[in-house]
Amino acid sequence: MSFERGLRTLPVNAVYPVEEGSTPGFHKVALSAYNALVDLRRTIAIKQVAALPFRDGPSGLLEVLLITSRTTKRWIIPKGNPIRGLLPHLAAAREAFEEAGISGVVKAEAIGSYGYAKVINDGTTRAARVDVFPLAVLGRAKHWPEQHERVTEWFGLNDAANAVEEPELKLIIAAFRHPLPA
Repeated sequence: MSFERGLRTLPVNAVYPVEEGSTPGFHKVALSAYNALVDLRRTIAIKQVAALPFRDGPSGLLEVLLITSRTTKRWIIPKGNPIRGLLPHLAAAREAFEEAGISGVVKAEAIGSYGYAKVINDGTTRAARVDVFPLAVLGRAKHWPEQHERVTEWFGLNDAANAVEEPELKLIIAAFRHPLPA
């Protein structure tokens, strides 16, 4: 088990009993070390993967598909946590299907990464770093898992870059060019 993975398994609000006859102050040292590990865990960036879905639009210009986040309804690209047993680009493609119902050809090399503050279930935030993989959209399912939780919309590159909030993602989208042969 990696150090980072081990830290993720530590319970944040645990109470550990002190055995009778233990060294005075030992439990304070142990609790202090535990709290330091919890603080360290919160500073390690969460790694995520994302798809940048694209197509040649009706006007012949490159378009990017954005989706709304489930909670704040801001414009984002499909993203999620790496999936055990899947290569990062394939995990990004799976997220694109689950969140936007799309499928296509995904490049194995990331075109960049961006950071953002991820809100965790307990209300705290953690730094997240997201690798972005271009996905040439070939089709869309009639039904998909998060269909009723999100809005999807195609944008031109400039409009998409203006619609997202994360500065590094704005740059990735604005600089994006068709990576796959026609």
